[in-house]
Amino acid sequence: MPQPEPKSSSAASAALGEQWPTQATDAIVDVVQKVAGKTTTPIQKIGRAVVYGTFAAIVGVTAVVLSAVVAVRLLNNYVFHHHVWAAHVLVGALFVIASALLWTKAKAPDRH
Repeated sequence: MPQPEPKSSSAASAALGEQWPTQATDAIVDVVQKVAGKTTTPIQKIGRAVVYGTFAAIVGVTAVVLSAVVAVRLLNNYVFHHHVWAAHVLVGALFVIASALLWTKAKAPDRH
C-alpha cells in the first residue's frame, strides 16, 4: 500500500497565502493602535490639562500675593509715610473693586 506523501510546508503556505503572517501582524497592530488612540490619547490630554492648570494656578496665586506685598510696601514707604493701615486699606479696596468687577461678569447657572 502506498503511503501518501506529507504536504510540504511550501504547499501549505501556498494554500494559505504567502503574506498571511504579515497580514495578521498588521491587523493586530491596527487594533492596538485604535484602542490606544481611543484610550491613551484622551487620558494624556486630561493629564496635561491638570498639570499645566495646576502650575498656572500656583504661578498666578504667587504673582498676586507678591504684587500685593510689593504694593503695600511701596505705599507704606513712599506714599503714606509709615502709616501701614492706609496702605492696607488702599490695596484691600483695589482687591474689592477687582472682585466686584469679576462678580458682575459671572453668569448664574440656568435652573431648568
